[in-house]
Amino acid sequence: MEALPSDTKALLHEQGVFTRNWVDTVENVVGVVEALGSSLFRAIMPNADSLLNGKGAIFQRLDPMADLIVDAGLSDLRTTLGPRTWQRLLETWAARHVFTHNDGIVNEKYLTRVPGSSARIGQRLVLTDDVCRRALDDAKALCNALVDVLR
Repeated sequence: MEALPSDTKALLHEQGVFTRNWVDTVENVVGVVEALGSSLFRAIMPNADSLLNGKGAIFQRLDPMADLIVDAGLSDLRTTLGPRTWQRLLETWAARHVFTHNDGIVNEKYLTRVPGSSARIGQRLVLTDDVCRRALDDAKALCNALVDVLR
């Protein structure tokens, strides 16, 4: 397939085509991790229903999911992945939350979760191809860690 001319790319970017694809990517990453984590946890924990009772969509929230797994006597995903990867995952999850629940507009909750962000409250969060590629790589590492920890 031929590469798009730069003026066509600029036009598509202006129209939000790439941005929408990047937002969809981030939302899908969270969904895949949630489905995998939930499925694996339920498969190995005989009392999974009681452990998950009242916890809502815990597999959509990284630190609560990691705490649940540690509380079940298993390895800590944060240690397995390392602090840099874990922080990037937290930032990806925070970006997903902004797009899903705040129409992509940065709020105080986002800045609390991503303290190093240069974004300001009220600005539209910008995702890039590089950010999404890194999110995919980090999510793959997280999925591999989930498989290793929850088997």
